[in-house]
Amino acid sequence: MFRKKPNIKPYSPVRSSDRRKLLAGIVSVFIDNSAELPNETKELLVPSKIQVAKFIAHATGEIGAIYVGDNGSGSQRPLWIMLGNDQLVPTVFTLWKCPWLVPILHTWPPVIQKLQNGADMMLPGLVPPFPDAAKQGAIVAIASTDNPSVPIAVGIANLQLAGVARVVGQHGKAVLIVHCLGDELPIGRGTGKVVVPEELSLERPKVTEGVIESGSITDLQDSQDQAKNDATVELSTNDIGTDTVTTGLAHIEIQDESQYQDPISELEPSATEEQVIKHSTFEVDNAYTQALLGTIHETRTGNNEIDLPMISSTFISAQLQRHIPAGMGGLTMKQSSWKKASKFLKAMEDQGLVKIKENKGKGSSGDDVTIISIAGLDHPELREFKMFRVEKREMNSSNSQASGTTRMEVVEYFQIRDKGKPILETVLRWRTLHANSGASPGASRKTYFTPGEVRQVVLDYITAEGLVSANDPKIIETDLTLVQAAGIKNGGNKQTRETLIEGFRKTSCSSYYGVVLDGVLVSGRKGGNSAVPGKLVKGSPPRIEILVTTKMGHKVTRIGKVEIYGLDAAEVAAALRTECAGSTTVGPPTEGSSNGGNQGLEITVQGPQSRAAIAVLERWGVKKQWIEIKETASAKKKKR
Repeated sequence: MFRKKPNIKPYSPVRSSDRRKLLAGIVSVFIDNSAELPNETKELLVPSKIQVAKFIAHATGEIGAIYVGDNGSGSQRPLWIMLGNDQLVPTVFTLWKCPWLVPILHTWPPVIQKLQNGADMMLPGLVPPFPDAAKQGAIVAIASTDNPSVPIAVGIANLQLAGVARVVGQHGKAVLIVHCLGDELPIGRGTGKVVVPEELSLERPKVTEGVIESGSITDLQDSQDQAKNDATVELSTNDIGTDTVTTGLAHIEIQDESQYQDPISELEPSATEEQVIKHSTFEVDNAYTQALLGTIHETRTGNNEIDLPMISSTFISAQLQRHIPAGMGGLTMKQSSWKKASKFLKAMEDQGLVKIKENKGKGSSGDDVTIISIAGLDHPELREFKMFRVEKREMNSSNSQASGTTRMEVVEYFQIRDKGKPILETVLRWRTLHANSGASPGASRKTYFTPGEVRQVVLDYITAEGLVSANDPKIIETDLTLVQAAGIKNGGNKQTRETLIEGFRKTSCSSYYGVVLDGVLVSGRKGGNSAVPGKLVKGSPPRIEILVTTKMGHKVTRIGKVEIYGLDAAEVAAALRTECAGSTTVGPPTEGSSNGGNQGLEITVQGPQSRAAIAVLERWGVKKQWIEIKETASAKKKKR
């Protein structure tokens, strides 16, 4: 959640009554028998001197509140995160003091590093069995198998994990990470660096003295309402530097404690802030006006595709909503002074920004109009116009991988075939003999080699056989073995290194590729069959194909081969339906399309939506170099 530094308002002390309500809420959610909670433990969960600040997480757009305090570590640490207005999540610093608070899941150390880089926890990366309390929607912690009692990340279970005994071959996000040690959440002010505990007791402490200090649990809603108000006022960014923390898992970049605002001694209590996120009519009107100017500007400068004429409902959803200024998300035309799209567009026509035509045909409601044309950059409102940051649009698929956290990578490997075996055998013998003289280590007879490893095999053979020309070190005087392995037919025995390396890959190697999602090799699809987790696919990775063509006189966009990259065609179609505000279909490739050779599924979107398709695919981690865009001659003729 905190892949990027959040926007945080200065901290202010929490009143005693609100502290009691906060504690009551924690007890009601995380502790089944509050009567057994010692006073010392209450102080660890909600310290006497606790502070709260509002925040916006730039990575996800989440609005909430952060509670900080000293829970026995001698330093000010973030202790609790309130998401929205009602969901409390403990940080790892709280769990280090009370690790029994939530169920702990385990994963392998390399996966922890992926979580620290911003990934969510994928199901295949977890180590079963799982606690009975690890139910869908529950707050859970994640620890490494090397240090199973010490939580390193905390999040919300996205799947029903209790009872799951096997994860191999499964897929999906198991836990949506809220906080992970080493992310961009400020760690607070204290002395020295954060030191990860070596081992923690998972036994809940028993009462030794005193009576539980807690307000009425029924008062929790009042606390939540206050937190909601606190979390929705205008925020300002803290100036936070960087420092490092060393754990047994990784070297992590974290925030400098010395620049953290002291929540106890440096701040005065702030007045109660009652402002909520409710935009005025003036703000809504201005947002839609700016969205129209942004749409026109981006279209006229070639950064936005628009196919006119276009009915107003499509124009609003597919164009204006995509250009709403940042911070004004969730607006509808009903919130404006115009109330209806037709009235808004008529007002904009009066200003010369658009030209419209009323729909008076049979069945027309009278509220819809058609946009015929838009203004040029010479319009007074556009002459000095500068594009602003727009509101991020989230996908509506609840199980979608495209949450903005997916890390996708295409890996390429080679297998050395029989023609190259003499080269490899020579290199392995030479490396064994020269292991102490700087030669590439490893007399391994591995099956798969990276492109760099294949390159090194050829270079080491050249060195081992002394094939570098005495007159020109750039020239290699090849022997018969290397000539055959590199497929050299003409040009004599003098070649460059790059020619020999490329020839060796083509002649003596078989290429393979795989797709890695969030650190898990999901491979690709071969012959339309589902990907086999953990296996590479022979050949070079094909590109996702986007074809803009025409159908019955109208432009359509077809997207094929998304399954090669481990994506679900139905989920991509659902995301495109939201992004483009138009209909989408999923089915076998259309005969005669560029995707006709693909035995997977093809997505069809109404309109020229290649830019929107790229934007959606990039949210899953697909890079532009893995995408090929084509346009038929009929589609080019329809350009305006």
